[in-house]
Amino acid sequence: MKTSIQIELDAIVKLTHGAQYKTALKRAQQLRRNHRDHFDVEYIYAKILGDYADELPKKERAKLKREASQILRKLCYRLAGKSTETQFWVRTNYYYHLARFQDLIRVGHELFKQNPLRGLYAIAGGSALHAEAQALKKNQTIAKRYARESLKYWKQYFKLSPREKYYFPYTLEAMAHAILNDEASMNRLLKKAEKLSGQKHDYWEFKEVRSLLAG
Repeated sequence: MKTSIQIELDAIVKLTHGAQYKTALKRAQQLRRNHRDHFDVEYIYAKILGDYADELPKKERAKLKREASQILRKLCYRLAGKSTETQFWVRTNYYYHLARFQDLIRVGHELFKQNPLRGLYAIAGGSALHAEAQALKKNQTIAKRYARESLKYWKQYFKLSPREKYYFPYTLEAMAHAILNDEASMNRLLKKAEKLSGQKHDYWEFKEVRSLLAG
């Protein structure tokens, strides 16, 4: 039987699947006030704090990302005996919010044998995000190489998870296609992401992906 904490955590995660990060953060903050130092509560608060920060102006985004990564860093020292699923979420969010995407890829390779699905997610996602970072720096050769690497691993991921219901993997795969200037594949995947998240065509994450298409 689920505890009241787990029921609320599940409800918060469900909000993130609809990209409702601001609402999810408010509930995570309330849960944290009542259950400070609970591992899963601390994790979900830090994850959502960092995810919400993605849509904020640069200065405020940096501040919240820093707070999120500091909490996650402490949780990384408490991972002994935790499942590979928990290790995956804590470690990958730690590196994601620090924008250390090559470390995210490394974690994926480390976890692959114990949990292939999560390993592939981290490798594919980390590769797409590193490709985006390089594209924004105008390092197109490196960006395209990592985009192709990302697509290779997303193909394997979706073979294991053909009914994926979280919008973000499709968004990241679309990102890799955008960097490779494959507009048709990008649009197909963004439509899936729109449907799963309930967000519209002009949602900021989808706009950022489209902006990566070559002029």
